[in-house]
Amino acid sequence: MLKFPLKPARGFTLVEMVIGISILSILIAMAVPSFSLWIRNMGIRAAAESLLSGLQLARSEALKRNTVMRFQLMDTLDGGCAPTASGPHWVISRDDAEGKCDAAPSETAAPRIVQFYDGRVHGKQTLIDAGANLFTFNGLGRLTSPAANILVSGIKGKDECASEGKDDRCLRIEATAGGSIRLCDPALPATDPQGCAS
Repeated sequence: MLKFPLKPARGFTLVEMVIGISILSILIAMAVPSFSLWIRNMGIRAAAESLLSGLQLARSEALKRNTVMRFQLMDTLDGGCAPTASGPHWVISRDDAEGKCDAAPSETAAPRIVQFYDGRVHGKQTLIDAGANLFTFNGLGRLTSPAANILVSGIKGKDECASEGKDDRCLRIEATAGGSIRLCDPALPATDPQGCAS
């Protein structure tokens, strides 16, 4: 009769498992602050990119239609909407959309909305400081309203931005009178291609 040697038992002892869980817990506790900062910064980027794409769409529609197009920041998207320089929602239309944000997009019925964006998701994570609530583009794609910068920051405001020595990577959208619209990082020097002009 052949006898095979017994194989040692496989697995972990209770002590090894407790040590492994302790090390994993420490690593997770160290990663949570940087992960929450990453989540905040991604929310800022998403909000800034939605504003950037909305402004670019308003400009391209003005060029395509050879007419004036309006990009308005709004506090809500219902029938009682009002313009605000800090609203997370926006509407692109040919006419003033105040109080008519719930109208369906239409070529003929006022306010002749082309597109709107519901910023509720990012509005809970970000603050928008535009200094203006209306950006109008003429048929040549030029900004006929005053040139403006839109700062998108975390919910705590611009005092938490990396440009102020804090952690949040706030972003700025620069809209010039010539119709140039760009997204930039105010924490980077002006000589950097991704830095802001001022």
